[in-house]
Amino acid sequence: SVIQLESKRPTLVNASHFYRVVLNPQCTVYSSSPNEVISIASFEEGLNPACYRAVFHPFAQVVENTTTGEHLLVRDPLGVRPLYYRYQSGQLIFGDTIPDIVHQLSSSPALLDSEVIHLFGDVHHYTDNTLYTGIKRVEPGHMVRILPDGHIVKSAFWQLEQEGDTLYYRDEREYLEHFTSLMQEAVKNATQGSSSIAAEFSAGMDSTAVYGTCAELGLNPTLFMHAALPGTTNAQTYSDRYERALMAQFPSATVH
Repeated sequence: SVIQLESKRPTLVNASHFYRVVLNPQCTVYSSSPNEVISIASFEEGLNPACYRAVFHPFAQVVENTTTGEHLLVRDPLGVRPLYYRYQSGQLIFGDTIPDIVHQLSSSPALLDSEVIHLFGDVHHYTDNTLYTGIKRVEPGHMVRILPDGHIVKSAFWQLEQEGDTLYYRDEREYLEHFTSLMQEAVKNATQGSSSIAAEFSAGMDSTAVYGTCAELGLNPTLFMHAALPGTTNAQTYSDRYERALMAQFPSATVH
């Protein structure tokens, strides 16, 4: 869908100091991490949407075709890396925080009334709008293409299947095996081979399952727990029964 039209070819403002890598005379990449530039934009065609569909680790980047003047803003499917932008009066400002973009403006942008109403009404909806007029977010699994003639085109390069085949297994053991494999895949994707990681432990089923998966994969994350929020009535009623239960199940666990 075409969402905006500008008459000028944009000039770039790298508000969050993204890493800049010139891949070739025609392609320059700005990324929140130098590793992301190498692993994603090493494809021969940096503006080809197809090259992002098989990449599932976190990334956010802006690709510039210096020959045609086309720009591509793209964000990972799960939306782990944030990416915001403002395109107006022939200027493209991008960054990973809204304050970084606001600091580049000569005056504070106006609030977007509809988003403020949603915020105070605790209404959860997911669009490319932010609280500020003219400042947009790149949605997870989406790309924003700014064409040389000023058109801005937004499209999804990845999304969950709306409908799929229903899986039926012979017994609970097979369901558990499949669930375990999905948990292991998710943890591997989140840790990316890191050896120094931390995990929150709330004593609920989710965090316990995550830690158990880490243990199966040979990881030993440092756990942290929230006893109570300061000023609440249960601030003095912390019990270590959950911690003791975890330590009994996973003796090598470290809890802070």
